[in-house]
Amino acid sequence: MKPGLNNLWNRISRIGLREGENAMDFREVILLNRILIVMFAVILFYIPVEVYVNGFMMIPAVLIMLALALLTLLFHYFRLFNLAHFYLYMVGNLFILCMGVIVGRGIGNHVIFIPIVLLSIILFRRNITRITLFLITASLFILQQKLFDVVEPQVVISAEVKPLFAVIFFMLALIFTFIIGIYFMAVNKEYEGIILLQKENMELKNKEITDSITYAKRIQTAILPTDNMVKKFLGESFVLYLPKDVVAGDFYWLEITKDTVLFAVADCTGHGVPGAMMSVVCHNALNRSVREEGLTDPGKILDRTREIIIQELGKSNEDVKDGMDISFCALNKETLVLKWAGANNPLWYVRNAVLIEIKPDKQPIGQYLNSNPFNTHTIKLVQNDILYISTDGYQDQFGGEKGKKFKASNLKQLLLRIHSKSPEEQKKIIQRDFVSWKGTNEQVDDVCIIGVKI
Repeated sequence: MKPGLNNLWNRISRIGLREGENAMDFREVILLNRILIVMFAVILFYIPVEVYVNGFMMIPAVLIMLALALLTLLFHYFRLFNLAHFYLYMVGNLFILCMGVIVGRGIGNHVIFIPIVLLSIILFRRNITRITLFLITASLFILQQKLFDVVEPQVVISAEVKPLFAVIFFMLALIFTFIIGIYFMAVNKEYEGIILLQKENMELKNKEITDSITYAKRIQTAILPTDNMVKKFLGESFVLYLPKDVVAGDFYWLEITKDTVLFAVADCTGHGVPGAMMSVVCHNALNRSVREEGLTDPGKILDRTREIIIQELGKSNEDVKDGMDISFCALNKETLVLKWAGANNPLWYVRNAVLIEIKPDKQPIGQYLNSNPFNTHTIKLVQNDILYISTDGYQDQFGGEKGKKFKASNLKQLLLRIHSKSPEEQKKIIQRDFVSWKGTNEQVDDVCIIGVKI
């Protein structure tokens, strides 16, 4: 194809397309436009044939067919893709029906439009639509054959010429099918190139995002207490930390002030990257409350932490109501006096094979309509007591035979059943049971549990 004609071909083929068009619409619009060009060529070819056979009597009807075909381009120009698709299909069927009836049986002029209609059907995305439209087309074709017997043809062609025209139109149908098939393959190749480019771009962006999140995990891990630090200051203990994603909204925290060990598990709003960003804000607020302001009372620490978080999140114009739930302990290892405060998350401890629950204040660390000061509970512990603080990720996990939540009651029963074992054994059992309960279900939230034996 000459450069000028090729440029015109491509310009017409892309009517209706915009910059950044999705690949599926790109392919369909180009193919439909090219089918339309072929239909246009068929009609132009038919004009001299019609003039030769019957003079100019049927030329107005042929021009109307030409105008109807060109209307599809107008639909595409205004981006009415679905309407254009159905319209092209219906116009193709109309041409098959009318042209066959006008000339009558034997000339075969209508077969030129059969490949156009069939290719139009193929481009519909749903199989049920393709099957339905194919059956409609087949029914119209059968109707046309019946009309030959009852409708007098408008154009009379001699018996000597009919076979010649039949061969000509049949060969044209094959040629047009071949041409459309070639461009079908060409557009598919172009379409595959677009998909491949999009795939490469997505892989590159995915790698960049994954690398960023992986590095963010290193930062988040760096602000968590190390295993050695936990063992040093909490003694016989375990930390079960199972983020849902690479980074987490849950975190655990530990700080030493004179003879008291402060430790907590916190559940920030969300999980993944948003939760992790929130966890940095909340972690920093806890540090400021304790390190800069010297607070040691859990209730007062939570009050001040709430103030700092609201202050930090209130700097933007956005109405940010995120925050965290927390279970916060202050353990004096000399006197074995535990002071505790909780925001939505409780404290459990087991003494003499009985699990005791200290309920939290039903309010988060963050903006809340009816905020009150957090209560500090004081508990005199004895040797062999074991403390448990946890976020709600474990008990909210769906699984089991019926796909239901694990629930807090089952978690308490599990802790009571294994409390006499060593902390490391407890951690293994808790993690094993979580994996078993979850099964093939997706993990719904971050999980964080700390157990401390006195």
